[in-house]
Amino acid sequence: MNENYSLEDVDISNVKNAILNLLIKQLNNNINEQEIQFIKDAVKIYPNIINEIEFGPDKIFELIEKNTSLSLSILYQLSQIADYEKYLIIFIQRKWSINSLKVMNMLIQLVEFPNIFIKTYIKHCISQIKKETNQNSKNRMRILLSFFLCNLLENHHITFECIPSSIDEIFNENASYREILLLKEKIEEYRNKI
Repeated sequence: MNENYSLEDVDISNVKNAILNLLIKQLNNNINEQEIQFIKDAVKIYPNIINEIEFGPDKIFELIEKNTSLSLSILYQLSQIADYEKYLIIFIQRKWSINSLKVMNMLIQLVEFPNIFIKTYIKHCISQIKKETNQNSKNRMRILLSFFLCNLLENHHITFECIPSSIDEIFNENASYREILLLKEKIEEYRNKI
């Protein structure tokens, strides 16, 4: 494959093949910055290319673990296509990770989501915390979710109405971590006002 990628004067079928090959390569190894930029440029110009090469939601979710920046860029461009929801649903079907939470955090800041989706996603995160059996992992997940929600609230990307009452379940277990205490304080302050 030619190392000097350019979208000018290229047959779209060649671009599709190149994008698919590079994404598969990224799932197995790492690709270089020039190759990453080629993918980002192609998807920006033609967001539906991801659908057309059949790099579906499962593969995008897998890509999140390999390259958060590239997957965020792709998901942002995919927000312009008609069946974008299928790429979001995977976030509430799969166990979340630090990387998927990071990507979702950035997406919520870039794309306007329906409150019902955000609320469902948060419920999914809480459910995963409840199911976690390793106490260290559970505490880490609680801290990450609390930080995520505080960030979104502070920057007005979500409202308190998006946070389900089941959030209280992450406070019940010796909520002594700063991030958890901060979220608990914000929620209690909001509840006292209504």
